[in-house]
Order: sequence, then C-alpha cells, then structure tokens
Amino acid sequence: MQITWIDREAGIYRLGDKHGDLIDNWSHPIKNMVDAPPIDDAFRKRRSEKRDQMAREREELLAQGLQKCCMCGEVKPLDAFYPRSSRHDGTYNSRCKECQREYNRNRRLAKDEHCQYVVYDGDVIIAIGTAEECASRLSVKESTVRWYASASAHRKGGICAEKVDV
Repeated sequence: MQITWIDREAGIYRLGDKHGDLIDNWSHPIKNMVDAPPIDDAFRKRRSEKRDQMAREREELLAQGLQKCCMCGEVKPLDAFYPRSSRHDGTYNSRCKECQREYNRNRRLAKDEHCQYVVYDGDVIIAIGTAEECASRLSVKESTVRWYASASAHRKGGICAEKVDV
C-alpha cells in the first residue's frame, strides 16, 4: 500500500497499491500525531480495567458453555462456533458459524470482482468476462463458471475456464 500526499497541510491523501493504482481517496483531515492528546496513566489504567472486565466476562460465558460472536454480538452455545484449527487447546473462533460463512462469502465475492474468466470448450473460446457475464452468456449460474475454473473441471474435460486477474 502506498500513500500519495495531495495536500499534506490539509491531510488529503490518496491510497494506492504498489503499482500506483488508486484504491481509495481520502479527503478528510488527518489528525497529526503532534496534535493528539498524550496518553496518560489514567487512560492506561482505564484501558487495562476494561480489558480485564472483558476477559472476566469471556471466562464466565465459557464456564457456562457459551461464547459471544464478535460480528453479530449474540451470545451462543459453543456448538455454534467452529473450533480453531490452528490451535489444539479447545478454543473456538470469535465468529459464529453463520457470521463466518457470511464473512467467507463476502471475501470470495470481493476477490472474484477483480477476476475475469476465459471459458473455453477444447480450443474454442466460448465467453470472456466476469463470472456474472460468462454465466449470463452460457445460461448457467455464477458458481458453475467458478467451478469451470477448478481442477476438477479440468480433469473431467469438456467446458473449462481460466481465471485471469485484472
């Protein structure tokens, strides 16, 4: 990520990727660290007390076999959470299964927006475009176009696709 200052005094900058492509424009004033209030001991104490209180609440819920989802904020039984695969100490993910599915779906769709597909049958190109565009041309679902780009579709033969990042 690269920040390009348009007007440093006014705090207006442009956020781009490493190639200089525009990711986002920000035109609100950024607070200079010099102007920020200093962090005093009272603030550190309040922050520490709040963290301790949250940890106590989390422990109380776990003792009852419950956990609070960090996305929807609902308290649910531990069955509603996936176990953490990276740890073997019996802890659970912070998102419930429903929120985790929604999060994964949104990530996949956001990632898929930047991809183009080239759908072909043998040596003949059938469609080129996003998954939505190819699906409408071929009268199939978007998920089918994504499947055409999978290793399973390539092993089966027939209609296949290649994913091309734009």
